[in-house]
Amino acid sequence: MENAAKALLIAGAVLIVIALISLGVYIISSQKGTIETSKDAGDVTQIAIHNNNFLQYVGSGKSGSEVKNLLTYIQTYNIRSEDDKIGVTYNGEDYTSNLNGLTSSLIMGLKTYEVSAGYSTEGYVNAISITRPE
Repeated sequence: MENAAKALLIAGAVLIVIALISLGVYIISSQKGTIETSKDAGDVTQIAIHNNNFLQYVGSGKSGSEVKNLLTYIQTYNIRSEDDKIGVTYNGEDYTSNLNGLTSSLIMGLKTYEVSAGYSTEGYVNAISITRPE
C-alpha cells in the first residue's frame, strides 16, 4: 500500500510540474504578441512624427513663405539623411538637388501654391510636389 501511495504522490507531482511548465509556455507566448503589437504601434508613431513635419505644409492656397519654410526643412532633412531623401518637384520639374535655386528664383512670397505629398510603400512622405495655379 505504501508503494501505491508513493506512486500516486510522484504522479501528482509530475502532473503539477507539467501544468506549471504549460502555464509558463502560455504566458511567454502571450507576451510575444504584446511585444509585436508594441513594436507595430512604435512604427506607426514614428511614421506619424516623420509625416507631420511635412503634412502641415500640404494643401492648396499655401503662401510662398510657407512653401519656402517647407523647402528649408526639406533641405535640412536631406542633408541629415543619406538614404531616404525627400524628392521635390515644381510644376513637374525635379528640383531635389537644386532647392536653393527653387527657393530664390521661383517661389514668390505673395503668390499661393498647391503642395501635395507622395508616400513610400512603408507610408513615409518621400516626395513633395509644388504647383502654382495659373
